Amino acid sequence: MKRNKLLRAFSLADEKYVAEADPTKEKKAKASLIRKFVLAACLCLIMTACNIVLFTPYDTTPPDVSQYSDSEYYPIIEKLNALTYQKPRYKNKFEEISDEISRSFLSAKAEDDGVVMEDATNSATSGYPSYGIPAPVPSDKTDGSESYEEITDNQVKDVTEGDRIKRSDKFIFYLDAMQIKSFEIGEGALTLIDVLPLTVTGNTNVSEIEFYLSKDCRTITAVIPYWDYTIGGDAATKIQSISVSEAGELKAESFITVDGYYKTSRLIDDKFILVSQLFLNKTIDFSDQTTYIPTVSENGGERKPISPECITVPERIDRSAYTVIYKLDEKTLQIEGQSALLSYTEELYMTKENVYVTRGYMDRSEEDGYEVTQRMTDIVCISLADGFENKGEITLAGYINDRYSLDEYNGILRVVTTTDVSRYKQNNFGNDVYWEAVGAWGTSANLYCVSTDNWEVVAGVYQFAPVGENVRSVRYDGNMAYVCTAVQRKDPVFFFDLTDLDNIVCKDTGEIEGFSTSLVNFGDGYLLGIGQGGNGGVKIEIYRETETGVESVAVFEREGAYISENYKSYYIDRENQLLGLGISGYMIAENGAYVRQNNYLVLHFNRETPELEIAAELPLEGTIVTMRGVYIDGYFHMFGSNEFKTVKLQ
Repeated sequence: MKRNKLLRAFSLADEKYVAEADPTKEKKAKASLIRKFVLAACLCLIMTACNIVLFTPYDTTPPDVSQYSDSEYYPIIEKLNALTYQKPRYKNKFEEISDEISRSFLSAKAEDDGVVMEDATNSATSGYPSYGIPAPVPSDKTDGSESYEEITDNQVKDVTEGDRIKRSDKFIFYLDAMQIKSFEIGEGALTLIDVLPLTVTGNTNVSEIEFYLSKDCRTITAVIPYWDYTIGGDAATKIQSISVSEAGELKAESFITVDGYYKTSRLIDDKFILVSQLFLNKTIDFSDQTTYIPTVSENGGERKPISPECITVPERIDRSAYTVIYKLDEKTLQIEGQSALLSYTEELYMTKENVYVTRGYMDRSEEDGYEVTQRMTDIVCISLADGFENKGEITLAGYINDRYSLDEYNGILRVVTTTDVSRYKQNNFGNDVYWEAVGAWGTSANLYCVSTDNWEVVAGVYQFAPVGENVRSVRYDGNMAYVCTAVQRKDPVFFFDLTDLDNIVCKDTGEIEGFSTSLVNFGDGYLLGIGQGGNGGVKIEIYRETETGVESVAVFEREGAYISENYKSYYIDRENQLLGLGISGYMIAENGAYVRQNNYLVLHFNRETPELEIAAELPLEGTIVTMRGVYIDGYFHMFGSNEFKTVKLQ
């Protein structure tokens, strides 16, 4: 037994020595070490590659456009390239993947909880405008046979505005949906003479249309804004010339089409001024000028970009858009001048010589450790003479309510703005940071008087409205200015005498119920306010200036009713003290139920009483925005959708 154990011990010792003496053992160890080294190197390379892929910052440099340096539009290309380039949302791939994982997790969790989450990044397409739209003119006899009679209450004398209704002493022309109808004026009656449909080609959606009648009453110029969905939903405006025969018959003639939204237009003498606004919402191809330059086509022909020398590039641009001004011959629609401003426009005010374009922005600054935000407005004056010269510009505090907030008179531009200033400071609450509004802040109103010689403010009345109020309506009458401000449904009406700019006189009505969306000079020192009452219904009010202020002398109110806020919807007759407008409210039907009904209402201001009296009110088909009316020789004619009515006024 001992001998066997000893032999086994010697055998194991021999095997151990044999194994240690194996010449391949060292080679195997080295190979294992090399494999580990290679594996470690591969892992390092993979980690380095991942690091490069995941953490390398995304390129935020706009694409190179030097290949277009020979283009006559190259300065515009450079500006648009920088403006339209969208920087990557994430800093690197890792941040992008992390956000996707986080969003997927939250979405799955919300789905498990029965909640549907919306994609917060899928906001509305930028570039679309925030929709974001005043004395009778005497008859203008041309050849003794027919005369033009103004119906529209134009803001500026001798600057005619488009409308849905125009007339001569023989005919009335009314836009009913997509048709222009001509009516012959008889004694207490109208006769329909002709109907001309207005057309646009392609898959289109037409928006608000208006038209003009020439002073010789032989040409109608129709403005037809529309969306063309056949080319991706682009906005365009068609200008259609229509001939009018001596018998009142209508015939479509030539037309032109311009890119962009229809902003406004005017007829000054025999020149048609058109303003459009083009937003570059689609992908720009700098090799195709029609994708980034406004174009015009005649009678449906080739789209021709406007020339580069007609384009002005301002220093500060924050949106890829153009405001384009065209001057056309009223009869032939031949373009006699054009000018484009590489910028969007909010409000436009036009005189016989100039067009004022406004653009608002938010100014941010630091003041004594506070962040201050303030609404500001740029105003640019462009001459309507040949060349469309930029005559000057100014920046004012506040924002513009509408075009009636501006007025040029004797070399002074008067502007009323709503001021809006906020001051914030940063506070820490635990691990959270929030901004706290501090100090005096809120809305009010300013009146500026700007010299058009040197474009400097020469006078003004600042912060004249109670804090928290904003401007609802403004009207000017020579040296007089009227301003209605409001917070909720209470307002004062302010009266300013601007005869002496060194001593501006201000009066007001004090606090009254409701507010006016339109203020109108109604003649002989009276002011007409059209708007809402304290309970939200319709309120129409007559004011009169006194030695101590502005007082209300007559009121018409109707609760539960509403009217259009489009000033062109109102018929203003100062000579006969008449106001006509569409009104919508609930009426009791035959079955006793309340139904909403649209009527046309005519009010008469009786100065002797004084009182606002109902002169006529009739049900009328159509919307209150498109209804129109006109008073002729004791009869009031009302126009609605495929319907017109005539009533004799006492």
